[in-house]
Amino acid sequence: MKKKSLLEKAENAFNKGIYAEAALLYSNLIFRSPNEFLLYKKRGQCYLRLENFEAALLDCAKAVELDNKNIDALSDFGAALIRCQKIGDAREILEYALELDPNHFTSLINIGNVYQALNMSEKGLKIAMRAIEINPTAAIAYNNLGTALGDLNLDKESKEAFTTAINLDPTYTNSVINLCNIESKFGNHKETINLYESLLNNRKLSPNEIEMIKYYLSYSYLITGQLGKGWDYYEYGFNPIIPAGAKRSVRKFKQKKWDGESINLNKLFIWREQGLGDELEFGSCLADLDNHLQKTEIILECDARLVEIYKRLYPRFDIRFQIVDDDGYTLFNDFDYHIPIGSLPRIYRRQISDFKKRQIKFNIRADLINKYKDRLSYYKDKILVGICWRSGTLNVGRNLHYTNLNDWGLFLTKKELQFVNLQYGECENEIVDFENKFNVKVVRWNDLDLKNNLEELIALISCLDHVVTVATAVAPISGYVGTNTICLIREDWIMLGEKDFLPWSPNVKTLVSRLDESVATNITKVPALLNFKI
Repeated sequence: MKKKSLLEKAENAFNKGIYAEAALLYSNLIFRSPNEFLLYKKRGQCYLRLENFEAALLDCAKAVELDNKNIDALSDFGAALIRCQKIGDAREILEYALELDPNHFTSLINIGNVYQALNMSEKGLKIAMRAIEINPTAAIAYNNLGTALGDLNLDKESKEAFTTAINLDPTYTNSVINLCNIESKFGNHKETINLYESLLNNRKLSPNEIEMIKYYLSYSYLITGQLGKGWDYYEYGFNPIIPAGAKRSVRKFKQKKWDGESINLNKLFIWREQGLGDELEFGSCLADLDNHLQKTEIILECDARLVEIYKRLYPRFDIRFQIVDDDGYTLFNDFDYHIPIGSLPRIYRRQISDFKKRQIKFNIRADLINKYKDRLSYYKDKILVGICWRSGTLNVGRNLHYTNLNDWGLFLTKKELQFVNLQYGECENEIVDFENKFNVKVVRWNDLDLKNNLEELIALISCLDHVVTVATAVAPISGYVGTNTICLIREDWIMLGEKDFLPWSPNVKTLVSRLDESVATNITKVPALLNFKI
């Protein structure tokens, strides 16, 4: 077939939405003309629509190589980079595209997704507003506006934007999903579940869209205590169309994933996928796995800060810190099956009673316990309370989950109590300002790295009478140490339907704030839980 006829056939298939056929035809044309810009651009667009993002990335990169001033090609390249979780590279490409054409609509939409992934909510809002100015009837523009507003905790305005998007295009699935997420933030979990299930039952969806919806639905099931369904759907979080920052990982394996079935396992590799707090909570399932697979060699990959701690806790495990190559493959291939640590609850925590079977208790180094007992001996007549008031990462969308040290003023000035700093990261100026303002002392040591030296952190916590923290890794760490712990928290799926404690470590009691309130509002309730009156 002549090239012109073949190109017409490819374009006809593309325009009809028959992208697999179009991609094959463009491949034939590329074989004949291996350096033609348009062919790579069009085949890359086919792959994007087919959700074959790695193939799309190669073609889009080639198109940009052949013409680095074509705005559409740059925008497609940015979209492919986002899908392949190369967010920094996507930002660079898309910002360059917008330098060439500040009003390029698709690039504005794509850069909005980048800013969301990077927690740059204010920039995301400005970009969304500009996109609406350019195309005021585009559902996707209002969807991005709703996402940016939601990240800024402007939930009512966010809901209005998503509703507008749905009114403009009732078939736009992403806006329906985002509206469900907003309903969940309002605490309307029954309505959220109904909306999601209706979406699954009454709309023609791609396999990737089905998995994305099930993943988001998993949080509604988990927050209402429906653990079986919740954990089953949580597994879909690795789908490549889910925005970065969720349960996604760039890890790749040649070996099969173990799903908990009874098979002959020789060596099982367990790998980390999220932050330290989640890793610790999911790690509470390791004792169950150890008991279940007594004849299987277990290789556990964990945060480097946990290696020595886990070696004492699970002496028969081969404990390693994470090492991967540039493509996401682990550097070692001495196992026959693998499983992410976040998949263990689906096997071992399908109902709330499962959490009572085995509880983690850290095996703490005696020399470090003695070290901090000695350091704290000066305050032996005081009630020792460790405090952690925020995360190391702050932004508008997260701030309701955390507090300002000044919020603790009334509580921290009581003479019967001695407060010990457990806040990791740079916080010295905050503490000094607080001490000067309230004329109190918060105990801390310059030689203790609370972020990176978990061995010493857990030893310090073991010497305290109480710990009061917001929802950071300090909560599960203190829980596994066994110190009485109070966690200031907003309603969260990680509570798994419970109201007064964290199932992962039941000695962590919770004070749950309303969804429209900061967790700081509950600080005044802490003394009563410590059997102390202000």
